[in-house]
Amino acid sequence: MTAGYYYFLGLGSNLQPTPNLQTALHKLQAQFAQIILWPIIETEPVSIESQRRFLNTLVVIESNWTPEQLKAWCNELEESLGRNRNDPLSSIKDRPLDIDILAQQSQLNPSVLKCFTEPYVRQVLASAERSAESLSSTTHPVSLWGHQLGQRAATVYTNHAGGHVMVVEDSVDRLFQCFESTFDREQSLC
Repeated sequence: MTAGYYYFLGLGSNLQPTPNLQTALHKLQAQFAQIILWPIIETEPVSIESQRRFLNTLVVIESNWTPEQLKAWCNELEESLGRNRNDPLSSIKDRPLDIDILAQQSQLNPSVLKCFTEPYVRQVLASAERSAESLSSTTHPVSLWGHQLGQRAATVYTNHAGGHVMVVEDSVDRLFQCFESTFDREQSLC
């Protein structure tokens, strides 16, 4: 097995955004077993002319895939939800799903979050710092394996051997620690 990478992904949708993000999160979590999920928030469209607001979030995954392999998988997921990547104007049109690979790291380091300048990313990051009470009116929950997620930062972990899904909601810093220690534990079992 090759060394794994941590990928920071930006997810957005403004066409049927709640079910499309829910499907994307299910597929990401099923494929990669563990994800860190930021709150899901509503944002204004950027660089496209649209009256439809977006739902956006950030996700961290670990994978031994190359960036090209991950991008191809993400493009397939976008297309499965109706995005037409062959349309020359697809980058400025409404979309059922958009997944951006924001960063790749060989060691998980949350300081990379400070480097992200995209407006939707900055808003998602800011939402993770707010209290749960102030978030409830600005976040959009989705159901993932029977758990309501998207209102607070969370780590979702699947134990494929037992079929159990565990959700931990906490501060982003603590989630990074939890995320890393789970992968360290899994790698020592291999």
